[in-house]
Amino acid sequence: MALPVDTSKVRFVAAEAPYPMLDRTTRMPRTNFDGQPLWFVPVVAMTEGQKAEVMSLKVPGEPKGIRAFMAVKVTGFVVGEYTAKDGKHYSSYEADSVEPDLPGK
Repeated sequence: MALPVDTSKVRFVAAEAPYPMLDRTTRMPRTNFDGQPLWFVPVVAMTEGQKAEVMSLKVPGEPKGIRAFMAVKVTGFVVGEYTAKDGKHYSSYEADSVEPDLPGK
């Protein structure tokens, strides 16, 4: 199940440059159902009065113009849950897009 997240009160800062999501066995780039390559964008998410969270957002297509310590705008953010082969439960973080959050834009 994927739950959409209202990001209107969340500030996101890129923790490092985006990098491609690779298949763990073949080391080839992974793609989504539409054939777009998947990328990770490590971010720090912050809200007023709450502890900051570090997460890697999975996005389709290569995010452009993002570098470490840059404010970013996240669109279509969802949190999912999955169970790994070892039986442990994990959260996944996905977004439709991540782009630089430029002043005046």
